[in-house]
Amino acid sequence: GFTVHIHEICMLLGNPNPSIMPKKRNKKSNITHIGSQADEEEPTANGHPQEASSLDDDEVYRVKKDDGEDIMLSKSLTMNTYSIIYVADPKSWAFIYGIIFFLIQICLLSFALIGAFDFGSNNFFQAPVDVSVWVRISGYIILLLSVPLFGDLLDTVEKTHEGYHPVVKRQAPHATFGKWVFANFLQFLFGSVFQFVTFVFIAKSASVRDMLLNFAGLEFVTKIDDLGFSLADRGYFSESLKEASKDVKNHKTPTTKGPWFRRVAMLFFVSTLLAGYSAIFYYQRTGAFLCTRMEVQFGDAFWAEMPFFSGVYFVDKATRKDQRLVFGDERTDGQSSLFRYCQNEKSFVFVLHQNNTDDECKSDVWYAKSPKSESYNILKSNANEWKTQRPAENAIFYPIDHLTMHCLDCSSDTCNIPVGGSCAKDDFGNKVCECNDGFFGDQCQFEYSQICDTIEFDHRFESFPIQKYDFPSRLDVVTNATDYYMLYRNKAVYSYVYPLDSELYGSMNIIVFLGRRYYLMQVEWADLYSAETEAGSEYAYLFENLTPETAPAAFVDSLLLENGFFDDKEAVTPLFVSEPMNLGTPKEKPIPTELSWNLVTTDYYGDRLGIGASIQTRLLCTNCNDSTGPYCELAGTCNSETSTCDCVEDGWVGPRCEYYDPNF
Repeated sequence: GFTVHIHEICMLLGNPNPSIMPKKRNKKSNITHIGSQADEEEPTANGHPQEASSLDDDEVYRVKKDDGEDIMLSKSLTMNTYSIIYVADPKSWAFIYGIIFFLIQICLLSFALIGAFDFGSNNFFQAPVDVSVWVRISGYIILLLSVPLFGDLLDTVEKTHEGYHPVVKRQAPHATFGKWVFANFLQFLFGSVFQFVTFVFIAKSASVRDMLLNFAGLEFVTKIDDLGFSLADRGYFSESLKEASKDVKNHKTPTTKGPWFRRVAMLFFVSTLLAGYSAIFYYQRTGAFLCTRMEVQFGDAFWAEMPFFSGVYFVDKATRKDQRLVFGDERTDGQSSLFRYCQNEKSFVFVLHQNNTDDECKSDVWYAKSPKSESYNILKSNANEWKTQRPAENAIFYPIDHLTMHCLDCSSDTCNIPVGGSCAKDDFGNKVCECNDGFFGDQCQFEYSQICDTIEFDHRFESFPIQKYDFPSRLDVVTNATDYYMLYRNKAVYSYVYPLDSELYGSMNIIVFLGRRYYLMQVEWADLYSAETEAGSEYAYLFENLTPETAPAAFVDSLLLENGFFDDKEAVTPLFVSEPMNLGTPKEKPIPTELSWNLVTTDYYGDRLGIGASIQTRLLCTNCNDSTGPYCELAGTCNSETSTCDCVEDGWVGPRCEYYDPNF
């Protein structure tokens, strides 16, 4: 009974004598039992040690290598299906069982990644444009704990560091070096994929709740191999699987090296995850994931002038207000506008800078407000739930009748690729649409061939009902000195300048698109120029030496850039307004043809515009083309030299020979 204690004393003295050691051996594997890690071995009734028929988890055993060196076997295998793969016969059901559970884990992770990436943008992981500080802290904590908490990756690192010892084949003859490499590779592959999926879902989470739910869902996947071992060990499938699980529990491996390598490995894996998350943090804070150009179109049911502020808004990456980046337009008339977030409203708001106030979040300052949102991306707000208010009607909110907001950054879904344009980068590195020859527009959606040189009213309807004078039947497209079309908001501008011999000389009619509708206006340009000059206006120089006769495009461009042509109601009078041309709809065209029209009304003071009764007027393009259209009516033929319709039958008139006038 004292032999174990004598052996331990000899071991402590560094001179163990095998002749006095107990001969407790596993006859099949030639393994000698040394002693319990916690308790002393109890002798049998006759005073001799018990023969070991199985290897317990807390026992330490000794085995001699072929060269006579002793190796201590003290480490148990991890109880999962990867260990079953290692010890089982490759031709057995147990080996296939382990492979099946590995495939289940990999398939679930692969399914989770379907649709998780955007290969065509700089936001590869589809991460939120930004998140709160609490989400950021939670992400770092979860990634920090994920490596040691889910130990598949570290388990394979530890096994690799310890290496394979041929002596373990004495316990399990099928635990070969090739099987050891194969089982470790499968577990390492799963652990790596699992950590990558964990990183992806943490990076994609916009709230702490989403992050925890994603983390909990992924935890289930990493437990599947443990579940497979437990089912096999309890005999749910077959006795052979139960025996294989028993072999795993009895299997002992050497522990010959220190823990420094696993510590370095864990530090490496954790550092890699945190570095990747920090990179995403950097991109989010610099606005790299946010749309850089946003196109906006407002409705006009409650404020007819609100669509004038439709257009392209650019993200200001240098300005944050209430932790969100600001979108501003590029106007230069002092009435520039912006979209920003207001923490007190918990909403995005639309503000005009002309209010000259520092408190942009006051309810009497903003003109439109989104529904409540914690998002950092204004494009995630529901455009149908925005509210608006009229000027001078503070705290009276109306559901906005129309609001469109979409990103203009070039992608595979924009730029009319490959017909209209392609993606390119501007001077600031933003992706923009570069239009091919013959195309134009923010998304290269229009063709120059769509623009008519002249438009005329459809003779099947009435002309514009102007009482003071006869309205001209035709208006010409405005071009510059090199015959390039003048475009305003990506739409053609048409005008008619009354000649010098006309009693209306000094006036002009102009049709221009102002955000959602075309407006037909009467411009007393001579009075406007005179008023600007006499008042010493800072804009007077814009009209110097510019008249619709000498430089029509430059004159109109100056007039529109100021966008103050409604300020002087005597010089500029809006007369008619077309039906809406909503973005992205079939109605949207670069010319004002085939649209219905309404009268323009004003309030009692003549300050606020409104949309009045409809009129029976339509405009048609005078150009024709037998191949692509527009086509002449049956009574006309397209003149190939003038590209206009020649009415070949008596009585038929109009730009397309569309109307029969018996008196003509």
